[in-house]
Amino acid sequence: MRHRAGRARIGALAVLGLLMAASPAAQAKWSSPPHDPPPPGGKLGLIQAYQAGLDVGGPSGSTAPANVGPGRRGLALPANSGLGRRAVYSNSMQHVWVVEGDGRVIRDYPVSGRRGLPNPGTYHVYSRSRVSRSGSLALNYMVRFATGRSLAIGFHEIPARPGGSHIQSDAQLGTPLSHGCVRQSAIDAAFMWDWAQMGTTVVVLP
Repeated sequence: MRHRAGRARIGALAVLGLLMAASPAAQAKWSSPPHDPPPPGGKLGLIQAYQAGLDVGGPSGSTAPANVGPGRRGLALPANSGLGRRAVYSNSMQHVWVVEGDGRVIRDYPVSGRRGLPNPGTYHVYSRSRVSRSGSLALNYMVRFATGRSLAIGFHEIPARPGGSHIQSDAQLGTPLSHGCVRQSAIDAAFMWDWAQMGTTVVVLP
């Protein structure tokens, strides 16, 4: 019995020695359980999701048609919408197109603005705020490009109440419901925030 106990202790010490001599990566493998990567979506994963090429769906949760690719709804870019790298906002259609310098439309989606605001014309992004506020409402991913009578006008996520709920649904995008700014779904607002840096051209159509 004494010899068996001794052999067991020797075996245990040998295993412990192998673990201590292992590389840090190997030690981590044995000492901690694996963690799955966070799923796309949520405030911290929106930009990473589309940069990775994931189709995270549109405002209604649907995906783009097979022939237009992720982030596209398939609406044709209106004529006379400018040239070069730009965002195009049609006030009458309540729709936005994101256009690269070579003329490719890389994203288009419905929004909620206000009829007649801002005036048709060519603007440029002049201010950006990761979080802006209107009273108690949070306006995430604010990208300002125009001014109204007294307030700035920009692209931002649908305003959120203090508890986090939005004041309108994604399904209502495409109808004019805002006081002047251009409301977007969370994923589209994150995309615009990352894409539209200072000086980016914004073309507003009637």
